[in-house]
Amino acid sequence: MKTIGHITTEYLPITETFVYHQIVRNSQFRNVVFTRKITNEQVFPINHLVRIQKEAELTNMLRKYQVDALHSHFGPSALYALQAKETLGIPMLTFFHGYDARKYPFLNNKVQEYQRLFTIGELFLTPSNAIKEELLSMGCPENKVRVSHLGIDINQFHYQPRTLDDKEKTIRIVSVGRLVEKKGHHLLLEALSIVKKKMSHFHLTIVGEGREYQNLVDQINRLKLHDHIHLAGKLHHSEVKSVLDKAHIFCLASVSGKDGDMEGLPVSILESQASGLPIVSTRHSGIPEGVVEGKSAILAEENNPTDLANKLLEMMSQPEKWIEFGSAGREWVVQHFNAEKQAEELRDIYFELLGNDRK
Repeated sequence: MKTIGHITTEYLPITETFVYHQIVRNSQFRNVVFTRKITNEQVFPINHLVRIQKEAELTNMLRKYQVDALHSHFGPSALYALQAKETLGIPMLTFFHGYDARKYPFLNNKVQEYQRLFTIGELFLTPSNAIKEELLSMGCPENKVRVSHLGIDINQFHYQPRTLDDKEKTIRIVSVGRLVEKKGHHLLLEALSIVKKKMSHFHLTIVGEGREYQNLVDQINRLKLHDHIHLAGKLHHSEVKSVLDKAHIFCLASVSGKDGDMEGLPVSILESQASGLPIVSTRHSGIPEGVVEGKSAILAEENNPTDLANKLLEMMSQPEKWIEFGSAGREWVVQHFNAEKQAEELRDIYFELLGNDRK
């Protein structure tokens, strides 16, 4: 059995369930994680987890565990592993997800190091064409970069048609994402202040925590939306699914941050579609690739709260179409974003890195 060495700067933030799935679903390989920091180990149990205190230790530990190929999760992890990769001559793929392709290299003066990585690394994966274009713009050879959509566990999400019965008047909207600028929660609040003037029977639950919390609280009070908004904070994955199950509409107002941070393809949109929720979101980064515009989702222009308000009003005023949108979204995710299919594709990529040695 071949050994894949997974490189992370931290194992594992609670928001990076998709990284965990990439590691554990490939049971045809012995998976060993090398990391500088360990968190949430009980949430993400794994057989082989190695903490690296100093960068110089990585080469020795890769040799000790007889690693055959490297999978670096995010660009900074790849830079961390690059010297060891060169020393040992181990093939490496790097999966970029969003901030590491646009924000990180420019804020941290890492563009030249990335260009060296593009020369030395064998393969680079991105969750969307938008992130692929970011790598190409920094000089990544086109023949080295591919789009590899993230998958979700379809069976974890119970599909249910969304309806609004005669007794139920409040339309429940949910948004899931860290409280950071690129998630656009501040724009969603602005949009809902416009919506409220025409349709006031709604309630929004925002799931997530982050540095924008107090700013959002202040904005909610300023816009007099405190009766319509609930900031739920960080929830366990099972609790998030429960919130999704109770909602009528999912909305994510993603936007490019002032510091250049951007989305890849938000997993929350895939999970919401798998649950049967109609989607309202923005034409930002990989989001148009993760939905079927006009069939599973209505998309607004990025950074335009007025347009977002109009799209929300359009969806809210047509509950008879929610089932149609939800059904189309579930089918789209099952066909194109199934974690089992993604694991098979990643398995084949590993074998390709190993020269198709399947022993």
